[in-house]
Amino acid sequence: MTVAADRDFIDAWAVAELLGMARLTFLHRREALERDEGFPPPMPHLRRPLLWRKSQVRAWIEAQGRFAPEVRPADVGPGVVSIREAALMRKARSA
Repeated sequence: MTVAADRDFIDAWAVAELLGMARLTFLHRREALERDEGFPPPMPHLRRPLLWRKSQVRAWIEAQGRFAPEVRPADVGPGVVSIREAALMRKARSA
């Protein structure tokens, strides 16, 4: 994935981290989330890897209030790669 694409699209690993789930849990629950809760579907023209538009996923997460308890919305952004990094950055700032 290129740097530019990394800013616009995220894979199942990144979606799962944003949701506070394991990747396999997210992949098993993905269709139910789409069908029952309005979760955005992956980009229709891409099969593997599945990619989602980051802005759509983040908007859905915010609307659902589904941020993982240890992650605040301000921690999830273009400069933060993962939930783990966000937690480490918070610990470093408070030290």
